[in-house]
Formats: sequence, structure tokens, C-alpha cells
Amino acid sequence: MGSGCGDRSRRGLDHRWDAALTERRNVPGGFWTAGADPRAACEALTGSVALADLAGLAMLTDGASRLTDTFGLATWRTMLDLLWAEGPHALIARVRDAERADADGKRWPRSKSHDDATVLTWRPTARTLPDSR
Repeated sequence: MGSGCGDRSRRGLDHRWDAALTERRNVPGGFWTAGADPRAACEALTGSVALADLAGLAMLTDGASRLTDTFGLATWRTMLDLLWAEGPHALIARVRDAERADADGKRWPRSKSHDDATVLTWRPTARTLPDSR
């Protein structure tokens, strides 16, 4: 009946899941991660936006984005609002609260109960915006 993180009944599933990820990670047609494989940089999706048009930016690891994409406890908009109002520490604290509340992974099935979480935010200031003269 168990299906949480580390549950013995999941071991076979976890092994198959890990094998499937390994087969698709950092290969053409798969997905790319910016770990130790420098080829991943050549596969990045890129674009540009005028600096004056940016309200700010946030970069999150998958461990930090769990609040939205794994736990469903925030939308991307409300997560950004939290970042701007209270900072990265508040977002990570909410992720940690959710992880602790479901340490066995039964409510939100996932491969590990706790993941590293990193957040970088930036907002333009008058000093970073181009001179409009």
C-alpha cells in the first residue's frame, strides 16, 4: 500500500524511473541539465528582452520550484509575488514546510523527500537601466 519516498514497494519503481531519466538526460531529443556536462550550455533555450521592459527575474532550481510544480501550493504568479515581497528565504521556508508535512511522500509522490533549493532574484534599479536621454 505504501508509495512514499523510500518505501520498499517503490524501490523497483525508483530504479526504473532513475534508469529512464538517465537514458534521456543530456542526449539529443531528451532533456538537458546544467550539471557537469558542458554540452548542456549549447542546448539552452535562449531569448532576449529589453532591460527596460523587465520587472525583474527569478532563477530557481527544481528544489525551489517544488512549491508550484510538485506541491501545487502556489501559482507561478503568487510564487513571484512571495519572492518580491519576502525574498528567497521565505519561498525556501515554504518548500521546507511542505517537505516536512509530507516527509514520506504519500501526499505528493516524489523520488526524494527533500531536495536542494536555490533561488536567485534580480530587480532593475535606476542604476541598471539604460540612460533614456
